[in-house]
Amino acid sequence: ARERTVSLQKMLLLQDPFYRDSEWLAFNRHGGEFVSAREALLQMELSPAERELFDGPNALVASAGSVQHEVAELIFQGRSQDAHDLMVSEVVPLQDGVFNAFSNVIATQEAQAKSAADQVEIWYERSLAGMLILALGAIVVTVFIVRYVIRHTSTFELQLQNQKERAEVTLHSIGDGVIVADAQGNIEQLNVVAEHLLEISSEEAVGKSLAEQLSLGYLDSHSNLKNPIERALHDGDVSQSDGDSVLARPDGRELPVEFTVAPIFDTARNISGAVLVFRDVSAARTLARQLEHQALHDSLTGLVNRRAIETRLKQALAESRRYADEEYWLCYIDLDQFKVINDTCGHMAGDALLKQVAEILQHEVRETDLVARMGGDEFAILLKRCGNENVRQVVERIRQSLESQRFAWDGKSFNCTASIGLVALQHGYGNLYDLLSAADSACYMAKERGRNRTYTYKREDDAIAKMEGEMQWVHRINHALEEGRLVLFYQSIFPLCGPVDKFRCEVMVRMLDERGNLVPPMAFIPAAERYNRMIDIDRWVVRNALAFFAASGMTDYSVSINLSAQSLGNDGFHEFLLEELSRHAIDPHSICFEITETSAIANLSRALSLMTSLKAKGCRFSLDDFGSGLSSFGYLKNLPVDYLKIDGSFVRDILDDPIDRALVEAINQVGHILGMRTIAEYVENDEIRAVLEQIGVDYGQGYGLSKPAPIAELLGADMTRSREVSA
Repeated sequence: ARERTVSLQKMLLLQDPFYRDSEWLAFNRHGGEFVSAREALLQMELSPAERELFDGPNALVASAGSVQHEVAELIFQGRSQDAHDLMVSEVVPLQDGVFNAFSNVIATQEAQAKSAADQVEIWYERSLAGMLILALGAIVVTVFIVRYVIRHTSTFELQLQNQKERAEVTLHSIGDGVIVADAQGNIEQLNVVAEHLLEISSEEAVGKSLAEQLSLGYLDSHSNLKNPIERALHDGDVSQSDGDSVLARPDGRELPVEFTVAPIFDTARNISGAVLVFRDVSAARTLARQLEHQALHDSLTGLVNRRAIETRLKQALAESRRYADEEYWLCYIDLDQFKVINDTCGHMAGDALLKQVAEILQHEVRETDLVARMGGDEFAILLKRCGNENVRQVVERIRQSLESQRFAWDGKSFNCTASIGLVALQHGYGNLYDLLSAADSACYMAKERGRNRTYTYKREDDAIAKMEGEMQWVHRINHALEEGRLVLFYQSIFPLCGPVDKFRCEVMVRMLDERGNLVPPMAFIPAAERYNRMIDIDRWVVRNALAFFAASGMTDYSVSINLSAQSLGNDGFHEFLLEELSRHAIDPHSICFEITETSAIANLSRALSLMTSLKAKGCRFSLDDFGSGLSSFGYLKNLPVDYLKIDGSFVRDILDDPIDRALVEAINQVGHILGMRTIAEYVENDEIRAVLEQIGVDYGQGYGLSKPAPIAELLGADMTRSREVSA
C-alpha cells in the first residue's frame, strides 16, 4: 500500500510520459506483490480472531486501491490538482489506516501472548494448590495436572513464537530498508536491507539514536536534511523525500535514496514510535541522467541538439534585451555538397564526415561558446560576448579550417567546405523563429553567392529582402492554387507572310490576389521557379487549357502551352500529359507545347523522350526564347521541333540595332533550312512587323498585334477566372 502511494506521488510530480508510464507499471507490480504476500500469510495457521483482525486491513487496502486507481486516472487525464487533492484527502489517510490496522494486529498478538502467559500462571497456581491439598491422596491426579499444564504451556509458547516469527518474516521480506524507532527516536528494530544500506548490524544499532545512525542530505548542496523521524514523532505527520536526497554512509560514500517516514500510534492515538522505509535509487537516477543527456544531445556527434540550443538562444535573446552591451552571435553552418559524399560513399561516410566537422567546430571556438547540430548537415554556434571583429575572425577561422580539411573514404578524397550565415542577436528580434529565419536566410545567401563563404545578415539588405519576398510569394502561390485564383489568358499569334490559315494563340497564366486584382506574371513566376512550384502551375495550366478547348466547340486552331524546365525534369510529368490528352476529346495536332531552349538543353535526354512520345500522337513543339542560350545552333538540329520562337530581346531593337537584325535573319534562315516555321516575339508596332515580313519570319506575336486577354473572351462568356477541372 505504501509503495503504490509513493508511485502515485511520483506520477503526480513527473512531467515526462516515459517516467510516468514506468511508475504506472511499478504501481501495478506492487499490487501483485501485495496479493501474493497476503495469500502466503493467510495460508498460515490463524485463529478466527486473527483472521478477523486481518480482514480489517484487507478492507482498508481494498478501499485504498480503489481510490489510488481513481487518482491514477486523474493524473492520466492531466487533472493534477484534483489528483493531488484526492491524495491528501483520501489516499494518505487510508494509508495511515492500513498502518494502524497492522499495528493493531501486532498489539493483539502481544495481548494474546500475555493472556497465554497469564493463563499459564493461573493454571499453575491452581495445580500447585491442588497438589498441596491432595498431595498424599492424589499423586496420580497431580502428575496428570502437571503434565496437562506443561502441555498447554508449550502450546501457548509455541503460539507466541509463531506470532513473533511471522512479524519478523514480514519485516525481513520487505525489499526496502525498514527501521522502527520508539517514541524517543531510538532504534527498536531494522531489517536486513536496512542493515546493508547503513552498513551496521542489528546488534550494534538497536537502542541507539536513529538520528546518529542515519545521516541524510541533498546531492547538489550537500546540506543536511532535518531528521524526518523527529518530525514524525513530534508532529505525527507522514513525510517523504524530495529532490536528490542522499544517505551518507560510514565509508564516506553518498548513496542516492528515497524514503518515507510515518508515525506509529497506539490504541489511544498517542505516538508510540515511527517507522522509516528507504531504498537505494542509484540505478534509477543514473538512468534518468542518461535519458536527460540523450534528450539534449545529438547521438552521432555528441553535440547539443536543436532543442538544447533553441532553449539557450531564447535565454540569450532575453539577455540581449536586458543588457544592451552583451554581444551574442548566431552562426549557422550548412555543409556544401554533403549529398555528393552520401551518394558516392554511403551514409557511413557521411556520418564520419559529420563527426569530423563536429570536432573541428569544437576545436575552433571558445569554451564559453555552444556548438550544436541542427540536423542533417547543418550546425549552429552560439558565440557569447564576442565583438564584431572577433566574431568575424572566429567564423573565418572556422571556414578556413573546414576548407583545408580533406575527407578521405574508401580511396576517394573530398573537399569539405561550408556556407555560413551570421546574425547578431539584437533587441529588435521578436522571437526565436525570427532569429533562426534570419540565420537561415544569411546561410542561403552564402550558398547563392558561390558557397564556401560567410554572409552576415542585415535587415536592410536588398538581396535578403528579395529572397524573403520570393519566399512570401511561395505561400501566396500555394494559397492561389488551393483557392482557385489562377487565371488563363491567351495572346493571338498572327501570320506575317501569308494568309490566316487557322486561329493560333499562346495560353498564359495569371494570378488573382486576395482582392481579385491581377498579379503580373513576373511577380510570382520567378518565385515559383526558384522554389519548385512550376510543376504544379504547369499541371494546372495543361489540365484547364485542354478542358477549355475540348469544351469550346472550336475547330481548326492551334494553341501553344508552355512547359517549364522543372516539369521536363519531373519523372511523372510525361505520364500526366498522356493521361490528360486521352481524357479530353481534343485533336493532338491542335496542341503545341513550348519549351525554352535553356530547359531543353539542361534536360536534353528527358526532353527528347517527351517530344518523341508526344509527336507520335500528333502534338507539335515550339522552341521558345531561341537565341538566348549558349549552344543554340549546336543542339537545334537534334531537337524535333516544329516552330522556332525567336527571343524577343533581338526583335525589340531590330529597327535600331543591325546586329539584332542580323541575328534574327540568321535564326530565321537556319530554322527554315531545318524545316521549321519561325515566330517572332515582342512585335510591338507596325514598323517591327514590316521588317519581320521583309526578313521572311512566318508568324508574329506581341502587343503590336494583340494584347493578352482572358481566355473566356474567346467564347464571349462573362467569365474572368478559369476553374480547376476535376479528375
